[in-house]
Amino acid sequence: MERYSRQIPLWGEEGQKKLKESIVAVVGCGGLGGFIIEALIRVGIGKIVAIDPEVFEESNLNRQILSRVNNIGGSKAEEARRRALEINPGVEVIPKRERLTWENAKSLLKGANVVVDALDNVESRKILVRSAVELGIPVVHGAVDGWWGRVCVIREEKDIEILYPKGVKSPSLIPAIAPLVELTAGFQTCEVLKILLDIGTTLEKRLLWIDALEGNVMTIKI
Repeated sequence: MERYSRQIPLWGEEGQKKLKESIVAVVGCGGLGGFIIEALIRVGIGKIVAIDPEVFEESNLNRQILSRVNNIGGSKAEEARRRALEINPGVEVIPKRERLTWENAKSLLKGANVVVDALDNVESRKILVRSAVELGIPVVHGAVDGWWGRVCVIREEKDIEILYPKGVKSPSLIPAIAPLVELTAGFQTCEVLKILLDIGTTLEKRLLWIDALEGNVMTIKI
């Protein structure tokens, strides 16, 4: 337990055992997803399902922690598995090089205790939320746009419709910087831990809004 000696005081050995027995599905292994996977590996989540069909591109290097110059063109999901072997071989990362669709969503998410939304488009987010809700799995949603980030916990499909009303489309390019991506991912990871350990107050029915440019963090009822 020496590896976890700095975090066990927060939740005890029983809590650490619970994390070891948990399964988290992370959908999107790029900006948010990469930082989240890195953190989940380090805290000792037993199994992480890393879902992403894409490969790394040069433009990912500014904000995606799993990207490196020498893995451009390589699978993001596969890199998550390799990262676990380097940091914490006791964590099993299952790479799924698949795009989330209505047809495969439930099979990809089934069995997870928590699902993390680290996607970058509205359509896929709605597929994820509806499928997870039907499976009874809470979703930790996160999104970034320039200097701003937001995080919440979703257990009802209507919440994603509030965040992304009908007609809202994904922009062709979302500006992003590493510090804000990492900050938002950190809040998402904390929500995952609180859900798994049943501690603290989660962001269910509340949207955490981060304005890094003005130095403000606030919560809004949804």
